Amino acid sequence: MRNYLLFFSVFFTGHASIAQENLRPNVPVAIVGGMLLDGYEAEPIHHSVIVFENGRITQVGQKHNTEIPDNAVILDAGGRTVMPGLIDAHIHIDLIGHGSYERYYEFMNGMERIDEFMP
Repeated sequence: MRNYLLFFSVFFTGHASIAQENLRPNVPVAIVGGMLLDGYEAEPIHHSVIVFENGRITQVGQKHNTEIPDNAVILDAGGRTVMPGLIDAHIHIDLIGHGSYERYYEFMNGMERIDEFMP
């Protein structure tokens, strides 16, 4: 039984590392056509273009004013929302420093029981 467990552990670990391998290094990638949210207070960018070169974002803008390299791999976002990854699995978007704490405290002022908040 231990041999089977060892075999499958090594087998699946190897497959996971292959999935992470960059098969086309140093080729630019462009995500095109999505609605870009930057995670702060800026307005969304519709019909956006995000260009990655060597693992870094090099350009961000709209389709009509952002140059896409000729050799770039184009990923069509097709109107979907594009946003930074959320690392913390438990967040409160209204409490991360990008909103008005005064409005939050006014709302919460005097609330002593949860059933006042959620009837």
